[in-house]
Amino acid sequence: MAKKRKSSSETSGQGRKSRGSRTPAETTLRMMNERLQGQTARMPCLEAKPRAQGEELVCASEERFHQLFEDDLTGDFISTPEGRILLCNPAFAVMFGFARALDAVGTNIADLSLERNERELLLERLRREGKIERLEAWRKRRDGQPIHIVENLVGHFNEQGQ
Repeated sequence: MAKKRKSSSETSGQGRKSRGSRTPAETTLRMMNERLQGQTARMPCLEAKPRAQGEELVCASEERFHQLFEDDLTGDFISTPEGRILLCNPAFAVMFGFARALDAVGTNIADLSLERNERELLLERLRREGKIERLEAWRKRRDGQPIHIVENLVGHFNEQGQ
C-alpha cells in the first residue's frame, strides 16, 4: 500500500490516479513501449535495437521518478499491507522525526498512529474505495509528539483484497 502525506499547510489535494491491477513497473513499461513504438516509426535506427532503447527509456523514467520522489516536499512512503515501511522520502523522515529516510525503513506505520486500530479501518475503506483523498488526521512523530496531517492514500489490491 502506498500513502502520500501532506502537511496541513498545503492546500492542493490532488491524489494519484489508480492504475487498476497493473503495478507501477508494469505501467511504466507499457508507457515506455508505446512511446518507443511511436519513435520507431519516425526513427528507423531504433528498429535495429528496440530492446536496448526501451531499456534506456525505462532507466531514464526510473531515474526521473526517483528524483521526484526524493525532492517531493510532501512526505511519501510505501508500506507492506502489514504496515512495514519499505521506502520513504526525506520529507516523510523529517515530518515523523527520523534523522534520515533509511532510518524509517522497517518501522511499522501503525507505530506512528495515535490509535492502534485506526490502520485496519483505513485499510478496509481503502479496499472499498481504492483511494482516499484529503483525509485530515492526527499522527505522532517517532518521539510521540502529535502532528496534524492531511493525507492521500492509494491502495493496490488483488482480486482477493490483499
